[in-house]
Amino acid sequence: MKYYNVRAAAVLVALGLVGAACGDDNAASSATTTVTVDSTSTSTVAKNTASDTGATETTIKIAILQADLSGLVKAGAIKGVPEDSAQGNARRITHYLDEWNKAGGINGRTLTSQLVTWNPADPKTYQTACQEIIDAKVFMVISGVGYPADSIPCITVDGKTQFIGIDAVSSKQAKDMGSNWIGLAPPGAAGARAGAEALVKDANLLPKGAKVAVLRSDFDFATDAFTEIDKVLKAASVNVVFSEAIRTANIPTADANKNVTLAVEKIKAAGATYVIDTMPFPNFSVFPPEATKSGLDLRYAIIEISSGMCAAFSAGQLPAPVNGAPCVTHWDNVRIDTNGTIKSDSPFEAQCRKDFDATYAAADSIGKGYPAITKSNPGVPYPGLKDGTGKQLDMDQSYFECDQMNIVKAGIAGAGANLTKKTFQDAVFKQGTFDAAGLAGGKGTLSSSKTWLATNLQQVVVTANPDGFKAAADTNGLYQGKCPSPLSCFRTVPNTLTSLTYTLG
Repeated sequence: MKYYNVRAAAVLVALGLVGAACGDDNAASSATTTVTVDSTSTSTVAKNTASDTGATETTIKIAILQADLSGLVKAGAIKGVPEDSAQGNARRITHYLDEWNKAGGINGRTLTSQLVTWNPADPKTYQTACQEIIDAKVFMVISGVGYPADSIPCITVDGKTQFIGIDAVSSKQAKDMGSNWIGLAPPGAAGARAGAEALVKDANLLPKGAKVAVLRSDFDFATDAFTEIDKVLKAASVNVVFSEAIRTANIPTADANKNVTLAVEKIKAAGATYVIDTMPFPNFSVFPPEATKSGLDLRYAIIEISSGMCAAFSAGQLPAPVNGAPCVTHWDNVRIDTNGTIKSDSPFEAQCRKDFDATYAAADSIGKGYPAITKSNPGVPYPGLKDGTGKQLDMDQSYFECDQMNIVKAGIAGAGANLTKKTFQDAVFKQGTFDAAGLAGGKGTLSSSKTWLATNLQQVVVTANPDGFKAAADTNGLYQGKCPSPLSCFRTVPNTLTSLTYTLG
């Protein structure tokens, strides 16, 4: 386990990424918060209190939860990723803490952080990571991508700890966790319903008469999402010939993927012509090659029930038979549309990119196997790569952490002298609307009844790029005229932005 000790920066009234300095004192008894009282800028000074776990008058302790991907890399379930990525990815959080602290501390408090890792290839580590967080007595957890939704309540409900996440959870989990869970992605059921509705409305996406097989896992959140998909497909009289839950929950990745490949013969026997995937790419990616080998000629669609299924990184991991598969997603981090136009950053995304590039300016700040980043390239998936000519393509910024830290700063700054989970949450919900990097529509909202940031959806399409490494990029910066890197990519379908209307009711 590795520890990062950092200092936080000053913020008064501003709840965005830019804040003004406030009073700070090394003595715990004199730490204060300056609060603006009214529109005339009259201010008062309040003495900080230590009234919640992990928050003292002068410090705030957080846990940074990251996946140890070495098991997946060794199992061949994920490609092109350093085994020590947890340390490199944690820098995306500690960079903000470092910068905030250089400016003086948030409301007189500094932040310390502890890195906690879990191994996707070893389900036992889900519980041990949770217990490590509870034992550490932190104020909040800032989570990276992938921590299993079914394990988050261990932190938020059992451990009563604030969780700032990226991934989707089930509707029930969202209700049970309440405001202790604040995420970027909506509950998986929201993406499930939206994706299924998009498919049944467009015969170009889901042909009439198709015999459909739904690939789904047995995680609770996946079962919750499938319930929504099943309702939509039945209402549209879609012929579903296979929808058995495939056992992948809480077993090693190699065993889970074996179960996925064993489903091929069942789906073949059912006469399926079309597959709807709801499984994450490390599990799903083994299916299409096995299906092709067995003689199946299938069309594919992806319904995003967990974050990252339809992002730039996952596209580069998908096999060629998935080419043309549609997906409805709340993300907008693929950066290129079906016309070949690469999207420019919004002002907020431009600031996030500047922060991201500064995070990885030195090679030794990342970890083994990472090059230093000179300048992030839109659309290039993590962790970057060399093209067929040997040119280094630095990875695109990760939008997730910028959005998370914008929320974190808003909550801590707005909570004032009496920092508790409740005052943190109230401050976040009072702000309501946030600029959002990499989210469809560029904005997000939070409230006590909507604890996820995403507010919009859009359609993207898998674009396979099997010859991407055969030549340099063209004058538009695209490989084979398709993608911003030699790997396969998702491309956004223009004019498909819609509001996300799902509610927990």
